[in-house]
Amino acid sequence: MAGLHFTAKAAAADFGVSAWVNIPVASTAPTIASPAANTVVASSSMLVTGTCPLVSPQVVVSVNVDGAADGTSACDTNNDFSVPVTVAGGSHQITAGSYAVDGAKGPVSPPVAIISQTTTQPGDVVIAPTQPFFFADGRQAVWTGTVGTNGVQSVHLDWGDGSQNNYTVQAGTQRFSHTYKTVGSHNALIAVAGASGASGTLQFASAALTNYVAPQRFTPSLNDSRTVVGLYGLYMTVICAAAVVWLEAKHTTRRAVADAQPR
Repeated sequence: MAGLHFTAKAAAADFGVSAWVNIPVASTAPTIASPAANTVVASSSMLVTGTCPLVSPQVVVSVNVDGAADGTSACDTNNDFSVPVTVAGGSHQITAGSYAVDGAKGPVSPPVAIISQTTTQPGDVVIAPTQPFFFADGRQAVWTGTVGTNGVQSVHLDWGDGSQNNYTVQAGTQRFSHTYKTVGSHNALIAVAGASGASGTLQFASAALTNYVAPQRFTPSLNDSRTVVGLYGLYMTVICAAAVVWLEAKHTTRRAVADAQPR
């Protein structure tokens, strides 16, 4: 047998390579600018503001009171955040953490101690979203979660783009949807009032997934290291396939020769 020759030709433009791009998680925590440490507040409501970590795409910031999430915020064009929170009277620890737009958690800031002198207790209406923030599928954002305690609840939703909706629902699991005119991040607010007079509010980031798209597809170029890796993989695949074919052909030839020998 003279030998087996195997020739393979492939141009970069003849095949595509799909690459999953990992969404980066912030390596640093958000910074709380206000309130300052040991601030004394007279009201049960306060605004927590600060600076988001530098990462692209921007993260969603979650503000926690005594370890429990009390609202989320999309980072604005200045890379800042603001979240209204409600606290009972007494001492509290406030922290700020971050979420990548795919839900991966980032670092949490050091706690800031504050003292509330309010005598007004927060309303006992339950507002429990199924996730800290909601991003749009296309431009439609859907809020899901539990609202209210017992009986009929009045729900007001401000979607952060000038659109507002009012609903009358029974306490329990609910689903509210809104279609944004443009893709982007918004700070939305849900307010719930029960028949007993108890009420509560919660800010949440909505449509936080902006124009960042993953996975990404690229056209191979010999100047691109990703293409070099892809071509190397193709090359090794071809070599292995040729070796298998050659060995099989050699084995077949030997068997044919053996069968042809007189016995």
